[in-house]
Amino acid sequence: MTRERTTTSPSIERYAIDAGIRRAHQLRSQYLKALLTGLVKKIVGWNRKYALRRRFDNMPEYLLKDIGIERDQVGALVSGDLRRDPLSLSPAGSQSAPAFQGVSAPVAENSNSEPDRQLAA
Repeated sequence: MTRERTTTSPSIERYAIDAGIRRAHQLRSQYLKALLTGLVKKIVGWNRKYALRRRFDNMPEYLLKDIGIERDQVGALVSGDLRRDPLSLSPAGSQSAPAFQGVSAPVAENSNSEPDRQLAA
């Protein structure tokens, strides 16, 4: 007794299979590219932070005080956890204004000059 095979699903064309395989390869390539790009960015970021940390660690105390940080704040500064309000006084206790804070002159009302801009140092 021979049993006939009947298929209930429609037949799939060969071109559809090939298109699915090409799409799978494309998705795999995109995933691997994103994975490697993210990994390289993490390594580059770590390397930059490490180099910055070494530069701060090699600075003498008087230069760190001049910048406005203490030696125990270097790690937090490099990691981005330490932020200063640009309008606040220096944490080292000096009464001077923060460095590179520009003060612009007021513009006359009928002046055709460009608006005030802070100058980059």
